[in-house]
Amino acid sequence: MKAFQNFYFTGYTFDQHTLKASFFYSFDHEIDFTETIDFSCPDLTPISTLDPEIINTLLFHMSLAIGISYYKLYPTHDLIVEHGSLNEEQKIFRKTFYTHGL
Repeated sequence: MKAFQNFYFTGYTFDQHTLKASFFYSFDHEIDFTETIDFSCPDLTPISTLDPEIINTLLFHMSLAIGISYYKLYPTHDLIVEHGSLNEEQKIFRKTFYTHGL
């Protein structure tokens, strides 16, 4: 089994019309994964009524949480976020979440 050096959070997209979000991950930009979530649900407040900044923040942090499902396949030394940014407290939390949360 190949040892990868880095796990990348390469981005996410959200389609306002279909209410589907896709989250993208990679190991050393050699093996890529996509997770898609359908947010359409008639019992929920329409997501289109929410502030786009709130939606973006939610999707960003969801992408970091969801990524652990792929990261655990080949735990790497470094986690690299290619979209968005984290403050120092968030970096510590995410590193702990990934390295000690499994």
